[in-house]
Amino acid sequence: FPSHDRHAVYVTNEMGQVKIFLVDLNKKSRKRIFKQDVKLERITDYSYPLICWHPSSTRFAFVTESKGDLYLQYFDMETMKQETKPPLTTYDKILDISYAPEGKRLLLSAMKKGQTDIYVYNLASNTSEQITNDVYDDRYPAFIKSGKEIVFSSNRNQDSLDSKLFFSEYSKSNYDLFVYEYIKKNRVLRRLTQTPNISEIQNQQVDENHFIFLTDENRQITRMYGLQDSALAFVDTTGSIVTGK
Repeated sequence: FPSHDRHAVYVTNEMGQVKIFLVDLNKKSRKRIFKQDVKLERITDYSYPLICWHPSSTRFAFVTESKGDLYLQYFDMETMKQETKPPLTTYDKILDISYAPEGKRLLLSAMKKGQTDIYVYNLASNTSEQITNDVYDDRYPAFIKSGKEIVFSSNRNQDSLDSKLFFSEYSKSNYDLFVYEYIKKNRVLRRLTQTPNISEIQNQQVDENHFIFLTDENRQITRMYGLQDSALAFVDTTGSIVTGK
């Protein structure tokens, strides 16, 4: 979602042919700004492109994959021009992306050597800072508190970032919410949820202290509204209270 609620971006994938459309909600018109591959019977990867809006709402970034290489691209709303960066060689696959509040970094959930971890990617220097590094799957990261903390979903069963567990020793599948103190570099996470057999996923920042996420309780997808302040997070519809620190 977009520039001051005036524009939106969406992706289509028809038999492996990917297109990205920019929609003007006021004029009720759309413009195709990206096209990749041709329609062909194949095993299709529906996880790309990944799209995230810049905090200024004047541009957005998207990640594509072509012939095994990952590409970070930008579309500028003011110039209506697209820019493509050199291939991203640090990661094997990128699963989630979101901007930092100042717009100079990207927050990623990415795979490397079989692990799914969280990274902060500096757009100016093209360097990557790894936040988690263990066998647990860490997904849907989002900055909160003006970039001081990161909320993310993980199937980890402990709060320490210094786990030495091996893949063969771990089988937990549901996701809980955790907060990493990015500025303080605290190696112990703050757990927000502990809900066996229920996953909290798709975290997105609303403002400095608030974020939204989805749960799959009773096989029903429910949107939750989280307040990460001094005490608790709460829900915008129905559901259980999520305790904070």
